[in-house]
Amino acid sequence: MRIYELLNDDKFFFVVSEYIKYGELYEFIVKRGGITEEEVVKIVRQIFLALNYMHKSNIVHRDIKPENILMDSIDDLYVKLTDFGFSTYFNPGDNMSEVLGSPIYMPPEIVS
Repeated sequence: MRIYELLNDDKFFFVVSEYIKYGELYEFIVKRGGITEEEVVKIVRQIFLALNYMHKSNIVHRDIKPENILMDSIDDLYVKLTDFGFSTYFNPGDNMSEVLGSPIYMPPEIVS
């Protein structure tokens, strides 16, 4: 998702970003009652490409979930990864032991 401008005043920060017309992947899946395996392949491929780009720059997202993937096109199933609130730079060799993200998407051994 493109960020055009970052603004702030004494109390708030404002992010001016591109408009993503079709909203969250989660809502798209719920409204359609599911998606096909072929559609999953198209979407996951794009997510992997985004993650590959980020990881080459030593950036980790740490909160990937359907609510943080926005649908830019329903016809082409074009998606964009958003919500980098938990993202950080990562130096190889560093230990990332901090537990972040949404518990509903975490394995039980992490949540407990």
